[in-house]
Amino acid sequence: MKARTFQRFRIAALFLPCLVGVLRVGSTSALEVYVVGGEAHPWKTMVWDEADPGAAIEVIDFEAQPGWIVLTKTDTTENIALKTYERGGKVTVPNVSLSSDEKTTLKGIVNGDLTEAFDRKPTPGRKMYNLGVMVDLDLGARFGVNRIRFFPRMSEQYPFQDDFMRAYDVYVNDGTKETAIDGRPIFEIAEHNEKNDQAVVDVEIPLQYVRYIRIKSLTAMGWEIDEIEVYGAGFVPEATYESQAFDFGDVATLGRIWWSEQEIGDPTKSQVIVQTRSGSDDTPLVYYRKIGGDEEVEVGEEEYRRSELEVQGDIRYYTKEGIEVSKRDYEALPTEQRGDIKYYRMGGEVPLDKDGKPLTKASYDALSPTARGSILVDREHGWSSWSAPYDYEAVRGKGGVSILSPAPRRYFQFRVDLKSDDLGAAASVDSLAFEISKPPVAHEIVAEIAPREIVPGEVVSFTYALKADIRGEDTGFDRLEIATPTRVEPIQSVRMDDQEVDFERIESEEDHFTVGFPRIASDQVLTVVFRGTVLRYGTLFAGKAFDSQTGELKQSVVGGDATLEIATNDIFVRIALGGSLIGPLGATPNPFTPNGDGINDEISIHYSLFRLTRKMPLSLKVFDLAGTMVRDLLSEERESGLCRVSWDGKDDDGDLVPSGVYVVRVSVDTDSGMESRARTVSVVY
Repeated sequence: MKARTFQRFRIAALFLPCLVGVLRVGSTSALEVYVVGGEAHPWKTMVWDEADPGAAIEVIDFEAQPGWIVLTKTDTTENIALKTYERGGKVTVPNVSLSSDEKTTLKGIVNGDLTEAFDRKPTPGRKMYNLGVMVDLDLGARFGVNRIRFFPRMSEQYPFQDDFMRAYDVYVNDGTKETAIDGRPIFEIAEHNEKNDQAVVDVEIPLQYVRYIRIKSLTAMGWEIDEIEVYGAGFVPEATYESQAFDFGDVATLGRIWWSEQEIGDPTKSQVIVQTRSGSDDTPLVYYRKIGGDEEVEVGEEEYRRSELEVQGDIRYYTKEGIEVSKRDYEALPTEQRGDIKYYRMGGEVPLDKDGKPLTKASYDALSPTARGSILVDREHGWSSWSAPYDYEAVRGKGGVSILSPAPRRYFQFRVDLKSDDLGAAASVDSLAFEISKPPVAHEIVAEIAPREIVPGEVVSFTYALKADIRGEDTGFDRLEIATPTRVEPIQSVRMDDQEVDFERIESEEDHFTVGFPRIASDQVLTVVFRGTVLRYGTLFAGKAFDSQTGELKQSVVGGDATLEIATNDIFVRIALGGSLIGPLGATPNPFTPNGDGINDEISIHYSLFRLTRKMPLSLKVFDLAGTMVRDLLSEERESGLCRVSWDGKDDDGDLVPSGVYVVRVSVDTDSGMESRARTVSVVY
């Protein structure tokens, strides 16, 4: 599979109109924006060769809205079975051995050819055992189905209208994992008929999702099936679009990704999931072939050593001239006369065909089903797994979100899963775009942070070290942005190798800070020391390096060994387990005077939540000294972090409370029970 290259747009000093807003690109930037969809690069032409493009095309509608993709909606007059094989489906007879000619005729019962039939009629010298024979149809995808028909040939040329199945069961299965055991569908009866007198069997069922259909003969008499027809309505429940692997020509930094969505029908019943992955070559997947215990395959030494003892084969030794010798003779040879050492294994799986060539999708598909092995992500060539799904609300609100896949990389791919839980609902996706910049600031930047573990809420001094692999045209960098759980205390120092350097705090926000320093253009170790705190277990101090002069994209760091001075090899910080989930409650000003004069009219209540690994129900309420609740200030789910809530001195009815002392109580409801913390505040007039 070759990676796809196509026209891209280099942006400089212009506004980029996109589907979710208008994105400004700086005057000195040189971003390349790739767009899939629309007239220039239609969705249909950018389907990945190895993603079974026929199947994707058949269950994704590329024409309903130009430039958009949406789940296919079944026309009530359309015979769904006609494109079974195009979608990757098939017709089989699981409980009878068939000749090659009979297997061929099975394809003919879903292709509209009224001259070809699956014939189970006995003839002189040909016995047929038809009782219990099953014909299974896999539509290749799930559809809303409400009608199934099958019949013999009934033309003037083939007048076999009396050769219909006189007793049968028809079964259906919806094609979900929940209705299968070990990958085999669990069928439900749709119709049982022991006395059929109709040549055309027409089974009507309530409209429902169906992928698999089974027709079971309940008669020993001969019969034939010319065609199986399937009809239905509504949107298909799922489809996956996988793009070509984009080749940037060289490693590139990945920026944002964005697209637009529209819902059809109930918006709560449809979903769009967008994911990405990146790699270093044009083959994201590795295909494996199962080999028999008597077949010997040459493998690399590392794979040989990893193999189980029972599948390890011979190790063979050769001279420089290619003559095989014993291990003893090989070790006795002078070094300059020693040749290759070859390792062999017996059984298991190998990514090679029988000629020792790497398997492609085509050669993998050509294998018998029993010989097909695993299909794995090509980790050896830097391919990542599919990223976590991107948050469309963030895409819409921010005009795009940062690509999560590792970078810099030369190759990039995305997938769009379209899902629906209702036959009348679907979501459509407009042109999808993403941005890159070349060259990157570095080929890779590794970073680590110390200390690895702290007491939650305690302000400590962190040491953040990074080292960049800068090659060739890489730009280097003079800025570092570090994500933090709270606003950091002043940066204490910045060092390059062991030398302290002048630095500038560019910005300091609640969730990150940015520091500037002299440009790094070699493999120097940059160390930033700052004071801050951690509130939850497993806090990631993500870093992004960039060049302030070029305006290129920010490049994420990865956890790794940046310096011998730190032994964590990671940018995660943990907190000690145990202890309170709620930090001390602060209240300022206290007392406060909500009299409307604009001075101290509100009180700010602030506290920290610790150790919460996910959102938990939280409440903040105000009580008088008799224990009566006067104001419900907050009732929502929160996760670890710093919380601030203001109270204007009013009760739940909107009236000012009398002067006096009140109790503010915050409570969090966790799996292990309720925890609360309270303090008093004073209202005066």
